[in-house]
Amino acid sequence: MKRNRLSAYVELLDKRGKIFLISFALLMITAIVGIVLVKIDTGFSAFMPRESDAISRIEKMNQYFGGSEQLIVLIESDGSVGDLKKLAELTAEIAILEDVDKAEPPIPASVLNRPVEQVEASVSMMNEVSNGRILMERDDGGFWTMLKIFPITEVKVGKFTKKLEEMLAETGRAFFVSGEVYLQGKLFSYILKIVIFLPPIAIILLLLVFVINLKSFRATALSLLPGIIGAVLTLGLLSWVYGEISVASVLTPFLVIVLGSANGLHITSHIVDRLREGAHIRTAIYVTLNEVGTPVVLATLTTMAGFLSMLLIKSETMQIMGIGASIGILLSGVAAWVMIPLLLLRQKPLKVKPKTKESAVLIFFRRVQGWPAITITALIIGVATFGAINLKSDFSMLDIFKKNTEVHRNMDQMTDITGGAMPVALIYPATSALDITPEKALLEFEQRVTEAGLASEGNSIYSFLGSIVKAQMNMDEIPSEPFMRQMLLSRVKQMNPNILENFYSSEGYGRAMYSLVNLNGATLEEFEEIAGGVSAEYGVNLEPVSNAFAMKDMNDMMIHQQIRSLILAVLLVLVISIITQRSLKLG
Repeated sequence: MKRNRLSAYVELLDKRGKIFLISFALLMITAIVGIVLVKIDTGFSAFMPRESDAISRIEKMNQYFGGSEQLIVLIESDGSVGDLKKLAELTAEIAILEDVDKAEPPIPASVLNRPVEQVEASVSMMNEVSNGRILMERDDGGFWTMLKIFPITEVKVGKFTKKLEEMLAETGRAFFVSGEVYLQGKLFSYILKIVIFLPPIAIILLLLVFVINLKSFRATALSLLPGIIGAVLTLGLLSWVYGEISVASVLTPFLVIVLGSANGLHITSHIVDRLREGAHIRTAIYVTLNEVGTPVVLATLTTMAGFLSMLLIKSETMQIMGIGASIGILLSGVAAWVMIPLLLLRQKPLKVKPKTKESAVLIFFRRVQGWPAITITALIIGVATFGAINLKSDFSMLDIFKKNTEVHRNMDQMTDITGGAMPVALIYPATSALDITPEKALLEFEQRVTEAGLASEGNSIYSFLGSIVKAQMNMDEIPSEPFMRQMLLSRVKQMNPNILENFYSSEGYGRAMYSLVNLNGATLEEFEEIAGGVSAEYGVNLEPVSNAFAMKDMNDMMIHQQIRSLILAVLLVLVISIITQRSLKLG
């Protein structure tokens, strides 16, 4: 073995190996502590841009109405006054949970405290003016009714949704839940399962593949070690620096395990080949690092460059994912150079079995060299290019969950019963709760979205007033006289004393709520187009608000940003290759 820097490095590992072992052990312990303490971020910000019109609208609504989150609970009832009182009591119990700002029963408690005859009359009136939305008939003769829950801004989604489902289940009633907080709560449990179960599954699959190739369990374990070290240190680093992991960043360790283990496999397999030839372990390590050490470094740098190109994507979480993955690949590359030689030098000799036959994979690739390889590559590029040209991004928060999950079953059932499942808002300028200026615009908007089949009937102060005048006064339009409007508002307040809290802000904005049939890009786009058309027609600025619209903004810009990211990745890899190979052609 020649005396040079590489041989000196192998000698250093042999003599001072304990220092490296202790260093890596301390790093791993620190990382594991961070992972144990990390919080899980179930927000959908990972799939939203940093800045967009939709994000600005969300911030505006949060400023004027104190939060945009709303949970809808569809629960069975027999429709009696006594049962409605029980539901009001259940709602009051939910309202005092630490993660709840307020909760609304189907019939306000102040109404239910009146004499039974008056309550029955009020319920009948409220059901009539809401077009049967208070008590929706079931096939068995009973009814569905709604509870509305408004969580606090910093809601602990995992704990809260679990507690809410437990309280609802204890009633013995059938129920369905929808809303972004509910989806986040379910996402919390899914992320937890990812963290607990997927790493072992990934390791087992890689273990099987590597054992078949190396024919040695110990050599396989050594090959996997760099990826595992890189993954743990990466997740630990993200945990300590950011304090939380999201649905996107939690996937980073799996990328590191797979790609980092590839470096480990390169080094271990070459050492095994040298040992098969009868070389001493130190010689085998020296020759291997001399032959494949530089390619491993090059592969590490180019992979890091690919992930760092994700910085062009305008999503903070995706950028964190790119940075985390690049750091993880770097750490796994270092681990491959250090830990595999170090452990082989300090273990009993590695037993290797002689190769009985040449790999079928090598035989295949040798046969397709030359024009067959060029032809196959051209065909793959052609098919891929056609696919890339027609590529569209239409990812919604519901797409995170599989079709057969409880989440989708809830959404489908609620859509079938009510005509929509995912609540979204519409905000508009209003000088008072009864401002006549936005009235016709809002009622026109509600009519268009329901006729288009985009959402269930609108829920606004004007829809309430319109239903009252139609049902009780046989009028098609809300009276314009201030006195009549005040009288109608008083009647609405008698039915629901807290109605204005949801639909009007003293800072000059009104709000309406709609339940969309789905969150597909086409549905969201048509909803926004109708809002824009009505706004232009009536001179009133109607602004759709929901995280779903922010995710749509991200979808609209994702392909463009991905192409930019891809071009940057190619350029970075090209520069690195040219520099390391010292050849434009080889680069």
